[in-house]
Amino acid sequence: MVNLIRMMLVLFVATAPSSVETTTRSKADLTLVYDFYIGGFRAAELELSASLSTENYEATAWFRTAGIVGFFKDTVMKAEASGRILGHTLHPARYTLTEREGGEEQAIEISFAAGVPSFVEAIPEFRTRPWSISPSDQSGTIDPLSALLFALLPRPASTVCDMRVEAFDGRRRFAFDIGPAKHKGPYLVCEGAYLRLAGFKPKTLRKRPQEAFSIYLEPRDDQSFQVKQLVNNGSFGAVVMRLRSDPT
Repeated sequence: MVNLIRMMLVLFVATAPSSVETTTRSKADLTLVYDFYIGGFRAAELELSASLSTENYEATAWFRTAGIVGFFKDTVMKAEASGRILGHTLHPARYTLTEREGGEEQAIEISFAAGVPSFVEAIPEFRTRPWSISPSDQSGTIDPLSALLFALLPRPASTVCDMRVEAFDGRRRFAFDIGPAKHKGPYLVCEGAYLRLAGFKPKTLRKRPQEAFSIYLEPRDDQSFQVKQLVNNGSFGAVVMRLRSDPT
């Protein structure tokens, strides 16, 4: 089930737009909390905090299992990302992830130069597999946390969904095809698919090349839209990532 939640974190990146507006204020601070539910039971939480200026951004995210999942599988992850804002577009410079699952720990660092992952370090080191991919071949990708930050910023209806986004997590490259937003009651709803591209086991690519999901965005008082939840219907039932608190 923890793997399902990890997949939901990846899927949530799918709402990431190609740009971010920061010209209306010199600094923007954001704090959000999302809860994960599997089959109706709370299974994990995600807390994101970020600061954006007219030139730079920094973000930190904490992920923890909770409820019955946390009782059987204690997992804690901390991710940090930073970079520059050029032409209202985020350009990642550095991304780190530390993960503790039970008694095992993993640390990952990715550096970017000119839009390409230029350095990847993992402790313990990643084992080289026949399907392993080279970071230098992953031009056009961004790190998972920078993409998540894009995804969670409130934005006008005209800038949500209807896009393709590609990301690299140090070992795997994946993409998202997101359809145009449609009105459903008070929400905007976007249907999409998470596509596994490279760095995955061949068996996984054959049997599960993609996952479908739905994104729900709710209107805010300032007429922008905020991601309210993401839903994936899997073999364990619906896996839902739902907003607990609003931006501050």
